[in-house]
Amino acid sequence: KEDRYTIIPSLGKKMKLKLVVKANGANVQSVIVNGKKATWKNVEDAIGSPAIEVSSIVQDKYVISIIWSGNSTAVSGLQPHYTNGAKLDLQFPGSEIQSISDPQQILQSVQKNKEKVSAVINAVKGSYTVFVKLKQNDFIWWQPLDITVKPAVEITASFNQPKGSLQFSVVNNTS
Repeated sequence: KEDRYTIIPSLGKKMKLKLVVKANGANVQSVIVNGKKATWKNVEDAIGSPAIEVSSIVQDKYVISIIWSGNSTAVSGLQPHYTNGAKLDLQFPGSEIQSISDPQQILQSVQKNKEKVSAVINAVKGSYTVFVKLKQNDFIWWQPLDITVKPAVEITASFNQPKGSLQFSVVNNTS
């Protein structure tokens, strides 16, 4: 896979190139700027996917080519919703879990190994985010996990009801 970018600066002052690009693979094979090999580094505080920073000296025009290989990590096992007390079991194939940040403190009994994390959800109804710091080859980034917690049982009814009756639905969110 190849990404190509052409940048023609038009600012009054000439500046060095500092381009941040989301990773399009699991590895960087090469980074070329104006036909010459260029330096790049991982953006360690990237969120959502790995990113690299490409740097170059001052030039009138930058033609950047980045050759990628491999596939990016995908989260496996994330459910559309959880209930309080439910077990969370996630895998990150091809990546190594560095750390977990739970700013809203919704996880209990967290256990992790190289590619897997398990925990118990301890939260009321709502939407939450947990961050997992991952490493894949030369990339390190924070992967956000959107976690929705629903009550174990939900009862819903339409606002418009037939005259003389009450109709409602009961949804079991535990299965």
